[in-house]
Amino acid sequence: MLETGLGWVRNWTDAMVDKRLYPTLFGPAAADAAAVPTGHRVDYVGQHRVPCLKVVPQRAAPMKTAVYLHGNAVSLGDLAKSGLMQALADKLQYEMICPDYGGARSAHGRNLDTLQVLHAQDVIAATVQQSAGPVAVFGRSLGAAIAVRAVAESGQDVATRIDHVHLISPFKSLDALLPAWALRFGLLTPHRYDSADAVRHKMMGHTNFSVYHGSDDTLIPASHARELRDARMHSGWSSARTTVDVINGMTHDPLPFARHLVDAIKARCDHK
Repeated sequence: MLETGLGWVRNWTDAMVDKRLYPTLFGPAAADAAAVPTGHRVDYVGQHRVPCLKVVPQRAAPMKTAVYLHGNAVSLGDLAKSGLMQALADKLQYEMICPDYGGARSAHGRNLDTLQVLHAQDVIAATVQQSAGPVAVFGRSLGAAIAVRAVAESGQDVATRIDHVHLISPFKSLDALLPAWALRFGLLTPHRYDSADAVRHKMMGHTNFSVYHGSDDTLIPASHARELRDARMHSGWSSARTTVDVINGMTHDPLPFARHLVDAIKARCDHK
């Protein structure tokens, strides 16, 4: 009886976490999340036909393709208007493919997380299949956790084609951001995203791993980036580069420091 009662409470508290993790999927924000400004290209990618914003360099043909998993309070429209994707595409000479998260709106808790990862894998696999060379994967904040799981849990035929994973303002695990007492007493579902475990035990050894974090990020402190680096270094893989760049003054919002962030990413892409 107690377990049944706790299960009801856990479902309710997990739903509250979902609404904080995925604010563009629930409530009033969901209606606006799908809108993308006129003039921006949206394609439907993969077997699940996931809506994706596609951004290409303005002055040259792309030399590589990357999949970018965005943060939790960001929509494709926000990405299109922010200019960050265009700045990355221009600086790196990449085509940037940015999936939407709306297709998993009907799920909750671990099922919601798993659907997000499966949709990300679908887009990554389709991108790999259509690309002549290796593919990069980016993730920011919650998108970093989705990116890590998607790459780490991909089949070998896809994983071997991913040569670089870039994480911007990631967390080492979702549990580290949730109340410890609620996890201890079973009021929240634990282990929903454990990026440290994924990079330590599951990510392939050839994949370069670069983390970028703001020194003034109070939402997710820069210590999470260093712990992810340490987890990767302790994995036993030595064939790939593992780096952390702490960007002085940057908070959890990268846009005011976009130029510094893009320059740091460019330097890591050039120096493999």
